Amino acid sequence: MKQNQSQIAAAPNRVVWRFSRLALMVAMLLIALFAQATSIFGQNLADRVDPGGRKNTAVIFPDDISTRPTLLTETELEVTIPGRVVDGDVVVSAPTGTSNGVPFKIGSSFVPTEAGEAETWESTVSGVISSDTIWNTNLLLTGDVTVPAGITLTIDSGITIFTAANIDDQNSGVWTDKTELIVFGTLLVNGSESAPVYFTSDAAEKAPGNWGGIQIREGSTTSELSNCMIRYAVQGISITSVKAPGGGDAWAVIQNCSIQYNEIGINIRANAHWPDGVHLHVGAEIKNNLIANNTEEGIHLRNRCGYQSATTDSLIVDNVIENNNTGIYMWIDSWWLGHVDDRTVIQNNTINNNITYGIYAEAMGGDISGSDTDAKPVIENNLLYENPTNIFLMLSPMGAQDYGFQDFQPTIRYNTIRDAEFGIVMSELKPYDIFAPTIDHNVFEGFDDPSSYAIANQTSRTLNVDNNYWGSTPGEWDLGMPADSISGTVYSSSPLDSSSPPIITRMAPGIGQPWDNVTIYGANFGTRLR
Repeated sequence: MKQNQSQIAAAPNRVVWRFSRLALMVAMLLIALFAQATSIFGQNLADRVDPGGRKNTAVIFPDDISTRPTLLTETELEVTIPGRVVDGDVVVSAPTGTSNGVPFKIGSSFVPTEAGEAETWESTVSGVISSDTIWNTNLLLTGDVTVPAGITLTIDSGITIFTAANIDDQNSGVWTDKTELIVFGTLLVNGSESAPVYFTSDAAEKAPGNWGGIQIREGSTTSELSNCMIRYAVQGISITSVKAPGGGDAWAVIQNCSIQYNEIGINIRANAHWPDGVHLHVGAEIKNNLIANNTEEGIHLRNRCGYQSATTDSLIVDNVIENNNTGIYMWIDSWWLGHVDDRTVIQNNTINNNITYGIYAEAMGGDISGSDTDAKPVIENNLLYENPTNIFLMLSPMGAQDYGFQDFQPTIRYNTIRDAEFGIVMSELKPYDIFAPTIDHNVFEGFDDPSSYAIANQTSRTLNVDNNYWGSTPGEWDLGMPADSISGTVYSSSPLDSSSPPIITRMAPGIGQPWDNVTIYGANFGTRLR
């Protein structure tokens, strides 16, 4: 009797144990089914979580600091600069490989964009500065102010320099009826982000050409202008050396400035003349500026030399150059025993919405004396769009074929060239001397209109343009160079396609601080998980 009662008492425990075992088996089955569903539908789930496929694309900053883009398409991505970043090259790692590198620097990308100048001045200035001087109050220049060799003029942050409109009480300088700041010594403009330096006209109705501008002249090689706004001049800043016996280099650093509403934004000019046997070296570092709304050129570079030799080798980097007549105009010219070299570097700029040309570059010269022109500018990592002609190249030999020699070999690589009537035009005045552009690793897109051309070769020469991306999608890249967007004799035997490594064409801006956002342009970044 006791045994039967014991067996009956144990029955509920066996039921509970069997139920627990069944529940465990059901739970394990559900886990297995969930795992299988995740395996089957994992791609779709991942795509919903990460629709841009960012897990397959990384931006690698110097010191191998890798981060994921926040937004991504095949030709553009956005990324936040990581902490601990240092100067160096940035690359993109995508499913098809690793891109070229673009330079990145730690610093401020600030540019003053709106007028904040004072309303009036405290005193007036005109004439020659005889000793090192600091301007720390608002001033009106009533005529040319000259800084002689060996003298330094410093302008403190937050200062407004007014200039008398269409007046020069010194009756001197390049324009005798316009006030200029003429520097043969050193000019240091020390604006800051919170307090830029302003150069403006005193006219009630301000207009381009009210005053002459800032002239950095022969012998001035240490001038720097930072965080300033320059408006309403004939030439906002001019770095010029003209017929200086015994030589006469001119150089300046221009950074984080807004140069707008002038006739010419920045003018760089080497102009040596017979009979002075000298060598001129003229140029500038033009970094992280807004150069916009100037009625002629944003940047005008002219190297013209007779009897002597002259070199121009400016670095134009990380600027926005827009809404000028021409973005960048380059004229390299030799005459009468002259020799000119141009090694200008135009790198990592946005050049857009200029009225005629984004970049115009012409090499010319050659006369019976045997003068020669050697022009090898580099146009690299730029974003060019919505200029009627993004890049125009012109060779203009003068006289007969044996009159001097022109060697024009521009390098055009790693640019995005898009949305224009003409992407690149190659033209010539005469069919001799060397005219051999290198055009590779660019992205040509937005030339679908029947009247637009990615490349127009208007010369008698053959142009080879290998290793470029044609279009903005993998399908377009795989078709290669489209014949209907090409004019003249142009060959591409090895276009880049959807299996090629990505390329970076522009990092905007190329200077910044940790946690700033930047945009990277190029091609084949990838847009889905693989």
